[in-house]
Amino acid sequence: MTIRIACAGDSITYGYGVAAHRLRDAWPALLQQALPGCLVKSFGACGAGASECGELPYSGTLAHQQSLAFQPDLVLLMLGTNDCHEDSFDPSACMSGLLALAQSWHPARVILIIPPAGAFPEDMHPFGVSLELLNRSLPEVIRAAAGRADLPLIDLSRQRISTVDGIHPDAAGNRVIAGLVSAFMHGLLIPTEASGH
Repeated sequence: MTIRIACAGDSITYGYGVAAHRLRDAWPALLQQALPGCLVKSFGACGAGASECGELPYSGTLAHQQSLAFQPDLVLLMLGTNDCHEDSFDPSACMSGLLALAQSWHPARVILIIPPAGAFPEDMHPFGVSLELLNRSLPEVIRAAAGRADLPLIDLSRQRISTVDGIHPDAAGNRVIAGLVSAFMHGLLIPTEASGH
């Protein structure tokens, strides 16, 4: 049976940094190439965040609805970058949003991904994002959410990933993300495939 994998998230998952060729170069597309025995689909929503109190909660996007209709066996969820605004960051709301989203795909297995670290000067706020919140506060929130719900975690926050603007990975950055996620997935899926489930 083909394992159905949904890649849910914001513009990083959508492929904003490789927009012209995102169907080829975004990390979900590269993950599909690395996992030919699976069906990998991207459900990235530009501007979406985890918190229900944010400007664009992922739970209210068309991408989320489409991911539910896809009926995935496994979900890779990378969210939180758009929650990292100094005037509105709410760790509790962000965690609650992540946990609610994870539950929304039940019975699919959900894996949380901590986004790559931002690479821009602290006095700059591209897309309104705070470097301090993105690189320090958000990883703590996602680790706590994974611990509370006993969810597997892929931590990209310590990776040096090349970007087009300090946030969105370029083609090389997407290849790094895909490689790291693929390595994790191979370790996760090989026992499942060996057992025939």
